[in-house]
Amino acid sequence: TRIVMEGGGRRLDLLLAGLYPHASPYIRLTAEEQAAAGRRLGPAVRPFPAAHEQQAWEGAVAAAQRDARPLHAIGYGACVVFEDGSDARAWQWKALEYSCSLDAVCLLAPALAARRDGGVEPRVLCLADQHGVCHAPHATA
Repeated sequence: TRIVMEGGGRRLDLLLAGLYPHASPYIRLTAEEQAAAGRRLGPAVRPFPAAHEQQAWEGAVAAAQRDARPLHAIGYGACVVFEDGSDARAWQWKALEYSCSLDAVCLLAPALAARRDGGVEPRVLCLADQHGVCHAPHATA
Protein backbone atom coordinates (compact mmCIF):
# COMPACT_ATOMS: atom_id res chain seq x y z
CA THR A 1 0.00 0.00 0.00
CA ARG A 2 1.34 3.38 -1.01
CA ILE A 3 1.49 5.97 1.79
CA VAL A 4 2.01 9.72 1.39
CA MET A 5 2.60 11.76 4.55
CA GLU A 6 3.95 15.20 5.33
CA GLY A 7 5.11 17.09 8.37
CA GLY A 8 7.88 19.35 9.51
CA GLY A 9 8.37 20.71 5.99
CA ARG A 10 9.06 17.40 4.24
CA ARG A 11 6.94 14.91 2.33
CA LEU A 12 7.43 11.15 2.37
CA ASP A 13 6.03 8.97 -0.39
CA LEU A 14 6.73 5.31 0.27
CA LEU A 15 5.29 1.90 0.86
CA LEU A 16 3.73 0.93 4.17
CA ALA A 17 6.70 -1.30 5.04
CA GLY A 18 9.05 1.69 4.72
CA LEU A 19 7.37 3.90 7.32
CA TYR A 20 9.41 2.88 10.34
CA PRO A 21 10.95 4.94 12.06
CA HIS A 22 8.86 8.02 11.10
CA ALA A 23 7.17 8.75 14.42
CA SER A 24 4.31 11.15 15.03
CA PRO A 25 5.37 14.79 15.43
CA TYR A 26 3.24 14.79 18.62
CA ILE A 27 5.16 12.07 20.44
CA ARG A 28 6.18 12.94 23.99
CA LEU A 29 4.17 16.19 23.99
CA THR A 30 1.46 17.16 26.44
CA ALA A 31 -2.08 17.62 25.12
CA GLU A 32 -1.61 21.39 25.07
CA GLU A 33 1.71 21.05 23.24
CA GLN A 34 0.14 18.65 20.72
CA ALA A 35 -2.65 21.12 19.95
CA ALA A 36 -0.15 23.96 19.55
CA ALA A 37 2.09 21.85 17.31
CA GLY A 38 -0.88 20.90 15.12
CA ARG A 39 -1.90 24.52 14.73
CA ARG A 40 1.71 25.36 13.80
CA LEU A 41 2.33 22.43 11.41
CA GLY A 42 -1.05 22.35 9.65
CA PRO A 43 -0.57 25.52 7.59
CA ALA A 44 2.78 24.19 6.31
CA VAL A 45 1.16 21.25 4.47
CA ARG A 46 1.62 21.79 0.73
CA PRO A 47 -0.92 20.83 -1.93
CA PHE A 48 -0.40 17.34 -3.28
CA PRO A 49 0.78 17.01 -6.90
CA ALA A 50 -1.79 14.40 -7.98
CA ALA A 51 -5.56 14.91 -7.77
CA HIS A 52 -6.15 11.52 -6.10
CA GLU A 53 -3.56 12.35 -3.41
CA GLN A 54 -5.22 15.71 -2.75
CA GLN A 55 -8.60 13.95 -2.60
CA ALA A 56 -7.26 11.48 -0.01
CA TRP A 57 -5.79 14.25 2.14
CA GLU A 58 -8.92 16.41 1.97
CA GLY A 59 -11.08 13.39 2.81
CA ALA A 60 -8.89 12.44 5.78
CA VAL A 61 -8.92 15.98 7.19
CA ALA A 62 -12.69 16.23 6.75
CA ALA A 63 -13.12 12.87 8.51
CA ALA A 64 -10.85 13.97 11.38
CA GLN A 65 -12.93 17.09 11.84
CA ARG A 66 -16.05 14.94 12.37
CA ASP A 67 -14.58 13.69 15.67
CA ALA A 68 -16.67 15.54 18.25
CA ARG A 69 -15.21 13.89 21.36
CA PRO A 70 -12.65 16.18 23.04
CA LEU A 71 -11.05 13.35 25.03
CA HIS A 72 -7.64 13.82 23.40
CA ALA A 73 -6.03 16.86 21.75
CA ILE A 74 -5.57 15.25 18.34
CA GLY A 75 -8.21 13.50 16.27
CA TYR A 76 -7.41 11.38 13.25
CA GLY A 77 -9.25 10.74 10.01
CA ALA A 78 -8.44 8.39 7.17
CA CYS A 79 -9.45 8.37 3.54
CA VAL A 80 -8.71 5.79 0.87
CA VAL A 81 -9.14 6.69 -2.79
CA PHE A 82 -9.84 3.80 -5.12
CA GLU A 83 -8.71 3.42 -8.70
CA ASP A 84 -12.21 4.37 -9.95
CA GLY A 85 -11.98 7.76 -8.15
CA SER A 86 -14.39 6.90 -5.36
CA ASP A 87 -13.30 7.16 -1.74
CA ALA A 88 -14.13 5.85 1.72
CA ARG A 89 -13.59 7.82 4.94
CA ALA A 90 -13.44 7.07 8.65
CA TRP A 91 -12.43 8.88 11.81
CA GLN A 92 -10.93 7.63 15.03
CA TRP A 93 -13.43 6.59 17.68
CA LYS A 94 -11.81 7.89 20.84
CA ALA A 95 -12.02 6.07 24.13
CA LEU A 96 -11.17 7.46 27.54
CA GLU A 97 -8.20 5.07 27.66
CA TYR A 98 -6.37 6.09 24.47
CA SER A 99 -5.13 2.58 23.67
CA CYS A 100 -8.77 1.43 23.51
CA SER A 101 -9.62 3.94 20.76
CA LEU A 102 -10.61 2.51 17.38
CA ASP A 103 -8.12 3.54 14.71
CA ALA A 104 -9.40 5.41 11.64
CA VAL A 105 -7.43 3.24 9.19
CA CYS A 106 -8.73 0.04 10.78
CA LEU A 107 -12.27 1.36 10.46
CA LEU A 108 -11.72 1.47 6.69
CA ALA A 109 -11.12 -2.30 6.57
CA PRO A 110 -14.73 -3.23 5.65
CA ALA A 111 -14.76 -0.71 2.78
CA LEU A 112 -11.36 -1.88 1.56
CA ALA A 113 -12.45 -5.53 1.63
CA ALA A 114 -15.79 -4.86 -0.07
CA ARG A 115 -14.24 -2.82 -2.87
CA ARG A 116 -11.43 -5.33 -3.40
CA ASP A 117 -14.00 -8.15 -3.53
CA GLY A 118 -15.72 -6.11 -6.24
CA GLY A 119 -12.48 -5.85 -8.20
CA VAL A 120 -11.67 -2.24 -7.31
CA GLU A 121 -8.21 -1.68 -5.85
CA PRO A 122 -7.12 1.14 -3.51
CA ARG A 123 -4.89 3.77 -5.08
CA VAL A 124 -3.78 5.86 -2.08
CA LEU A 125 -4.59 6.08 1.62
CA CYS A 126 -4.08 9.11 3.84
CA LEU A 127 -4.23 9.42 7.63
CA ALA A 128 -4.34 13.02 8.84
CA ASP A 129 -5.36 14.95 11.91
CA GLN A 130 -7.83 17.80 12.22
CA HIS A 131 -5.03 20.29 11.52
CA GLY A 132 -4.16 18.67 8.18
CA VAL A 133 -0.92 17.07 9.36
CA CYS A 134 -0.38 13.66 7.74
CA HIS A 135 0.69 10.65 9.83
CA ALA A 136 1.87 7.11 9.39
CA PRO A 137 -0.88 4.63 10.26
CA HIS A 138 -0.87 3.50 13.88
CA ALA A 139 0.49 0.07 14.78
CA THR A 140 -2.93 -1.60 14.79
CA ALA A 141 -3.53 -0.44 11.22
